[in-house]
Amino acid sequence: MPESATARCHCGGVELQATFPSRFCAHCYCWSCRTAHAAGVVTWIGFKRSQVRFTKGEELLRDYESSPGVRRKFCGRCGTRMAFESEHGDWAERTGDGHWRIFGRSDDTIKVAGKRFGPAEIEEVVLMVPGVRDAAAIGVPDPVKGSALVVMVVPADGAADPADLSAAVDAAGGLPYTRTAKLMRRAIRAVYLGDDPGDLSGMDNADGLEAVAAVKP
Repeated sequence: MPESATARCHCGGVELQATFPSRFCAHCYCWSCRTAHAAGVVTWIGFKRSQVRFTKGEELLRDYESSPGVRRKFCGRCGTRMAFESEHGDWAERTGDGHWRIFGRSDDTIKVAGKRFGPAEIEEVVLMVPGVRDAAAIGVPDPVKGSALVVMVVPADGAADPADLSAAVDAAGGLPYTRTAKLMRRAIRAVYLGDDPGDLSGMDNADGLEAVAAVKP
């Protein structure tokens, strides 16, 4: 194995070097990652901050907080995404063949009666139901189970509301996403529970939250 790996942006203005060993290497095929990167699967390689340094063009870097605790870095000249820094961890498991499967952010998991779920894995199953165009899974307080599972679904054009699902959302623009195509589950959960959704400056479609508010209990 080499001691380090290098990467550069599209225009060559920014370069970085990462020193091995990495913390993990995993493939993610959730809907959000596929949409954000226009790819069928996205490979993530994780390093400690101390293992990564920018060797060229650090002055060209721009960053923003895409969600609480997460800052994404990109080249300010060509727009290439270079890295993201996270204050939280991702929930993942190692499979029998040595691969890692990422279920989502560790602060975004749902625990129902002692069983932990990644919202993305629930949403992928729901998206296979005929007539479902989009879905968002959230956990809400439950006096017996600790959390109960609620799934917001957006019916496909011309389709009837899917049966046996928690809540059908009538949103012309779909569920609320950030400008980088990340589903804003925490904002959805807050609005559904009647709480303050916090900073929404990165939200792309406000009508999505209005539709969630319309179906809250």
